[in-house]
Formats: sequence, C-alpha cells, structure tokens
Amino acid sequence: MTAILHTWGQNLNYHPHLHLIVPAGVLLPGGKWKHARSSGNYLFPVESLSDVFRAQLVESLRELYKNRLLSRPVPGGLVDKPWVVYAKKAFGGPEQVIKYLSRYTHRTAISNNRILRVDDQNVTFTWKDYSQNYKQQITTLLGEDFLRLFCQHIIPHGYTRIRHYGFLSSASKSKSLALIRTSLNARTPSSKAKEQPWQEIVFDRMGIKPGICKCCGGKMVVIENIPNRFRASQRAAPQLLSIKPIAYNLAV
Repeated sequence: MTAILHTWGQNLNYHPHLHLIVPAGVLLPGGKWKHARSSGNYLFPVESLSDVFRAQLVESLRELYKNRLLSRPVPGGLVDKPWVVYAKKAFGGPEQVIKYLSRYTHRTAISNNRILRVDDQNVTFTWKDYSQNYKQQITTLLGEDFLRLFCQHIIPHGYTRIRHYGFLSSASKSKSLALIRTSLNARTPSSKAKEQPWQEIVFDRMGIKPGICKCCGGKMVVIENIPNRFRASQRAAPQLLSIKPIAYNLAV
C-alpha cells in the first residue's frame, strides 16, 4: 500500500490523518497474484475496517505503554467510541485516485492564493467549511497565531510524509511488480517514455508558471541560491520498535 500523511484541515487546525491506497489483492510467496473475494474490484467493507482498525490501534498503544514507550496510559473506553475510519471503491478507476492524491502530496498547509491580506499585525485567509456544504469562510488572525497554526504542520526531521509498503516498498518493488505483471499477463510500461519537465507538471496541475511573476507577468531573475543550513543532508536510520503492525486503514 501507499500511505500519505496529512496534518491539517482547511482552517489550519491540527488534524493528523492518513490517506492510503490499498490494492485489492496480494502477491503470494510463489509469485502468483491473488485477488480479493470481490475479484480484485474492492477490498473490504468500511464497517469491518473500522472495528479492526480501532482494535489494532488500541492494542498497539497499550503495548507501547506496557513497554514504557508511552509516557501516559491509554484512556479507557476507546473501543466503545465510534472512530472516523472510511473506505470506498475508486469509482473513477485507479488513475483518478492517483491524480487526486498527487495534488496534495507536496503541498504546504495553505497555498498563497488563499491568503487575502497580510499587514503588520494580522493575516486574513479563506477556507472551506465542510460542515456547511463547503461554504467559503474568511478568517483573520494575529500574525503570531497564524504562524503557530502553520508551524504545527512542519514535519519533524526524520519523518517521511509518503511511505510505500509491501510489494511497493523500495526494497522489493522492482522484482515484485515484475512477478505481478507476469502473473496477470500485464504489459510492462515502456522505459523510453518521454519525461515531462517539472515546470510543465507544475503548470498542468497547479496553474503556476515557475519563474514568471503572477502579478505582472515579468520573468524572475535568480540572484542567489541559498543552501539549507538547518538540516543535515544525511538522515539516520529510524529507531526500530517491536510494535505489532497495523495494516487496516484506508481513506481515499
């Protein structure tokens, strides 16, 4: 599966959640692909997903506390509460799902076009209220309050926003995908396909012309490239924890 971490809602409040793309099938040890019971069209119903995900996560949290990896005990009654876990079939097909998620994978918590005004004290921005049928709202905050909200969504050093698991992991995807294509008699994508320049990709997906001022249309001139002096170029390997893996969540 592929997991994408988001931490924000439209109003910049802290709202950590995962979007996942989970294939409706599995690669067997013998190199054969096996579809889910729905012939590979769907994975499982959301009711079952919610119950299993809730139980697995609570059990893992209790195990962490037992091993002194959590500083506070897990509150009681978590299993009795309804959890927001959602899954649905990709009605537009896999291409539609990939395009939908690709719009958000490398964006920040708020785009420039949502910021209406900035002065010496306040920042005014727009956001969509999902509880009121996506009605547009306008909020004005003190500059320090706006920065406090925004800084909540800066990923700590060592964290990864996008992760791939199973046959999509970096360690096995080349071999595994070749086995899957052979098992399904699927065509191998051509490696000679012309790569689209990143400037064209940004324009196609976001309507932005890199290097062109969106106000006057003038061409920007690069004066200096400032290297990142605040983050090491090499990242240490993550600490390994003996935690029971959770593989039952999907929200696309």
